[in-house]
Amino acid sequence: MGDPKFPHKTYSTPRHPWQKDRIDAEKELLTKFGLKNKRELWKGMEMLKSFRSQARDLQARMRVNDPNAEKQFQALIQRLVRYNILEHNATLDDVLSLTIEDILARRLQTIVFRKNLARTPKQARQMITHGHVTMDGRRVTVPGMLVEGDTEESIEYHNTSPFTDELHPIRQVILNGPMALEAADEAEDGETTSQGAPVKREGPAHRERFGRRPEAGRRPEAGRRPGSGRRPEPTRRPEPAKKAEPVKKEEPAQKEKPAVAAKEEPNEKSVKKEKPAEAAKEGQKEKPAKKAEPVKKEGPSPKEKPVKKEESGEATKEEQKEEPAKEGAEKQ
Repeated sequence: MGDPKFPHKTYSTPRHPWQKDRIDAEKELLTKFGLKNKRELWKGMEMLKSFRSQARDLQARMRVNDPNAEKQFQALIQRLVRYNILEHNATLDDVLSLTIEDILARRLQTIVFRKNLARTPKQARQMITHGHVTMDGRRVTVPGMLVEGDTEESIEYHNTSPFTDELHPIRQVILNGPMALEAADEAEDGETTSQGAPVKREGPAHRERFGRRPEAGRRPEAGRRPGSGRRPEPTRRPEPAKKAEPVKKEEPAQKEKPAVAAKEEPNEKSVKKEKPAEAAKEGQKEKPAKKAEPVKKEGPSPKEKPVKKEESGEATKEEQKEEPAKEGAEKQ
């Protein structure tokens, strides 16, 4: 026993994923029965595989006269008869000769289509999922369930479904074919009132061309077709027109002047190198000997006054030596 949140797989994938014949056959079955994906097809194959494996096992056990084999055989046949896959007098060979189409034909989606309640298998699937179909008085929304033979006749439209009205455009197409809408529109266009004026009606062709009429007291939104369930598309402002650029007149090509032979100019680097060398030679020859300039005695500047010795209060060493000599001379 496993976790109920994670049930076991009810199908098995093919052993080899890239087999062209098998892929083409599966594609045809998907289109024929209006299946959503290959998983629904593989579930039917797994159911058929279980029926065939039980039949092979019972076939081997019944040869040995197993008492329980006969009971299991009757239970298997009753199950297939209940789903209207086989008849009451079927044998194990009939079970082994079953195909995948016999299983897919008992799906609710296929039966709704074959009872002429939908135009295509895809439309039958849509009606079932949207709750327009009932079985045995109860609404059913599972298109892949197997239908028993007793409840097949009770499949019909739900009471609240708009498809119960036979004048519905889709019902007209289902019952009378795709040309029923055009014939109804032509009949409506030919009708006139008592005064001879043509009758204006909103037929299917008119709705396809101009959309439904807006309801009374309701203003259709901008960018939205009246009666459509789609959201309005955003309105875009038109881009401003670009100004045309003025065309420039092409000027006549000027005549090219003959190229004048340029005079050879001396290289600047060579000239710079030659000049200091020549100047050095001339400077050695022409420089005369400079005369010795007389040394000028530096005297006190006229602005600066000589500092008096008494004010400074400091006597030099020479004055200190001269003072005793003067005193000795005066004594003599």
